[in-house]
Amino acid sequence: MDWLRSVAVGIITAAAGGAGAGWLAHLCIGWYRISSREGASGCFLVAVAGFGCLAGLTVGLVCARIAAAGASAGFLRELGLALGVTAALLGLAALFCWLGADRPPTQGGRELEVEVEVRLPVGQVPQPLRDDEIPPYVTITADSGGRHQTSGSLRVADAWLEEGRWIVPGAVALETSDPGKTLGVRLPGQETQFFRLPLPPRPNPAAMGWSPWLDEPTFGNLSPVPPAAALAVRCRVRVAAPAPAASAQ
Repeated sequence: MDWLRSVAVGIITAAAGGAGAGWLAHLCIGWYRISSREGASGCFLVAVAGFGCLAGLTVGLVCARIAAAGASAGFLRELGLALGVTAALLGLAALFCWLGADRPPTQGGRELEVEVEVRLPVGQVPQPLRDDEIPPYVTITADSGGRHQTSGSLRVADAWLEEGRWIVPGAVALETSDPGKTLGVRLPGQETQFFRLPLPPRPNPAAMGWSPWLDEPTFGNLSPVPPAAALAVRCRVRVAAPAPAASAQ
């Protein structure tokens, strides 16, 4: 009879462990930006939920047998111990997953973005975009982990001339708190140039002001850009403007 009771506790705990692990996997899909491409996020959720079922079954059986050996053994006592241990393990796993996630930094609960100004070399002017060409863009890439990347636009039409050099503005969402970040800049007719982005994981008030001009870019293969073709950039963090409300028809 004791073993039948323990098996029942194990089955119930397996169901609870699977449900809890599935919920945690759902959170991790968002925290770690697991893509749904080719069913990756769905496979991840099913695998974690299945592991949670097996772990819950094991925890349930072990806890049930431990409680059954006590002086006041009983189904509710065994089940309560098993569910309590399972909940504690899930909570600990959720804490570690949350601490390890690359969560976007915010300010006052609002999303942030990086405003950039790209300074062209002396004598170079912004080139018009051809019909078959990729629009100009700016990217921020996390240097570690999944190397999450976000992309924003460069507004070539808003460029201005300052001290004999053209400056092109742009902005990109700040969606990584990775301590190392790389800024990529691509203008029409040019190869992408990359800069080390001097931003802390959680931007402080100093990051809200303009950085010095960064003028030592590299290409994607890490070779330095020749000085005659090298861009220069400066940046600052700002609170992202809310999306415009849809006008009433």
